[in-house]
Amino acid sequence: LTCQCTPAQFAGQVWGTGTYAEDSSVCGAALHAGAVARTGGIVTVEHMQGCGIYKGSFNNGITTANYGTWSSSFYFPSVGGGVCAVPPPGRGRRVVH
Repeated sequence: LTCQCTPAQFAGQVWGTGTYAEDSSVCGAALHAGAVARTGGIVTVEHMQGCGIYKGSFNNGITTANYGTWSSSFYFPSVGGGVCAVPPPGRGRRVVH
């Protein structure tokens, strides 16, 4: 999927880093990942399987959140990603649908 992001579309919740829960703001995630500049632009999004955990972080002015299991994910091939975060040892997983 290829789409146009404008600065007005950077708002919205984002879960994860590099690989994002599918219900995240695509344009917010694109800015966080560095796939698009703060002025906006065209991004390509790749769909992938869900992950057991999403780790939040702060990057490019966007703070993303931690999240548990989600059924599908996306990432931006131009900047990497496509790998699920590994849960800390001994930590249970919660399932969210």
